[in-house]
Amino acid sequence: MKDFFLKKVLPYLAFLLIYALCFTFRVKVAGRQHEKELEEKKQPVIYVFWHGRMLFFPYFYRFANRYTILVSPSKDGEIVSSVSRLFGFSSIRGSGYKEGAKALRQLIRILKEGRSIGIIGDGSRGPIFTAQKGIVRLAAMSGAALLPMTYGAEKKKAFSVAGTDLSFHTPLPG
Repeated sequence: MKDFFLKKVLPYLAFLLIYALCFTFRVKVAGRQHEKELEEKKQPVIYVFWHGRMLFFPYFYRFANRYTILVSPSKDGEIVSSVSRLFGFSSIRGSGYKEGAKALRQLIRILKEGRSIGIIGDGSRGPIFTAQKGIVRLAAMSGAALLPMTYGAEKKKAFSVAGTDLSFHTPLPG
């Protein structure tokens, strides 16, 4: 019963919650011209964001069906992978500590095919907000451009689920 809830019910609940929450955001985008320039050059991109700052990425690029994300091979990663799939993302499972070499080969192949990926820059184990060397190596090996991404809010509520910090932001006033 627990497996059924975690694999079949929770991803849909999370999808609905994230979608409803992000729908309320008043969005201002800065620096989008860099992404547009890379798209015009047909340059594959490694979208890099931090733990705790990944919630908006699937919503912002929802249903584009053109991005692959790197997801931990853990049980928590299974939920993230399922929710991401509902937003239209494919995923590769792996981390620097488990199945990393296989995931790296898959990511390089995807990037060399001209497709883009999303990856957490501070890695699966942190330290938080410290970029790991693997993303720079991945960019060098694949020829892809690194595009750092983040978002912020004037007000937020933060809590932890299964050791993962999640931030839920309220919309900007106005």
